[in-house]
Amino acid sequence: MTVSIIIAVKGYCENLKECVSRCLELDYPDFEIIILPDDPFDEIAKGAVPNIKIIPTGKVRPARKRDVALNFAKGEILAFIDDDAYPARDWLKQAEKNFSNPAIAAVGGPAVTPSADSLRQKASGCVYSNPLVSGGFIYRYLPKKTRYVDDYPSCNFLVRRSTFEQLDGFNTQFWPGEDTKLCLKITRDLGK
Repeated sequence: MTVSIIIAVKGYCENLKECVSRCLELDYPDFEIIILPDDPFDEIAKGAVPNIKIIPTGKVRPARKRDVALNFAKGEILAFIDDDAYPARDWLKQAEKNFSNPAIAAVGGPAVTPSADSLRQKASGCVYSNPLVSGGFIYRYLPKKTRYVDDYPSCNFLVRRSTFEQLDGFNTQFWPGEDTKLCLKITRDLGK
């Protein structure tokens, strides 16, 4: 199953560099990386890495950038990740297992604060992973058992291309909130 990793960004930054570097280390046989900045940049050696595409979009919102990616993506699965995040090495292998069930249209994973982060960054992660702040949504920040949910953030979100096309992508000017709108269309309109 081919996966298109989609990263919507304003421009090149150190976070993006780390995100792409970690994506290139993924233990998965068939993926591409599509980066959607406002303007072109040369900091990532896309020619040296054939599975990286940099598609400038102009100054549009993240949801629009992610919709544009569909025109360039070859994957059966679209994997959205934010530039200030990076995946675990087995991210795509773990996600792919869920897509063997045809009733599963999308999969999300937690935004876990890395152990190598600074004390300040860890403090931020602790706030969000606290039930007093996030209530019943701490599964978005801590690895927990697999569960069915009706809303998941797009910072670590994978969706079947066919589902994304059927629903006309994010198709919204919301930001934030584009992920919630897409998830509602998946659950309410498609019953998946």
